[in-house]
Amino acid sequence: MVEKSDKELISICKTSDKHSQKEAFTILMRRYEEKIRWYISQKLRYSDVSEDILQDFWIRIWNEIRSNYIEQNSFSSWLYTIARNLCFDYLRKINQEARSFKCMRDSIDPALSANPDSDIEVSDTIEYILQCVESELGKECLRIGELLLKKNKTPKEIADALSIPLQTVYERLHKLKKLQQSHKLKEVIQE
Repeated sequence: MVEKSDKELISICKTSDKHSQKEAFTILMRRYEEKIRWYISQKLRYSDVSEDILQDFWIRIWNEIRSNYIEQNSFSSWLYTIARNLCFDYLRKINQEARSFKCMRDSIDPALSANPDSDIEVSDTIEYILQCVESELGKECLRIGELLLKKNKTPKEIADALSIPLQTVYERLHKLKKLQQSHKLKEVIQE
């Protein structure tokens, strides 16, 4: 089966025989895996999430081939287009989250974005918020909150400082954002 063309393997993937589908798709994966892995890692600049994007990529390819793949261009061009779009979607999401977290930091007090140490009240508010964060989300989120609020660090700088993946930082910041949107922190921020 290894000698078959991409087109033939795709046809086999669309059959009802599960064993043949799996075998054909495995051959397609092996044929393109290293090239797509390299392409994704280049687009994401060797980000920690490259492997996650690659996994999402193969899941998407499997689903598309079986449901609605129509060969218009070469199969490899189609693969690279999907890989590119997944990378762009991820980068767009990261960019939106970064802006959102800057807004979250700035919403606590406009003085915080201009000068983090300028006002005792701002400092007290931050301390209270961080106490809420620790009691609700734990020490790991607390450390990320401290770096965001007290040190005015970007998510990338936080990831580097804590030696954790950028995606982990975004997940924790998402929890912080949810906590901010909860009733507890809205009251603190409005005081």
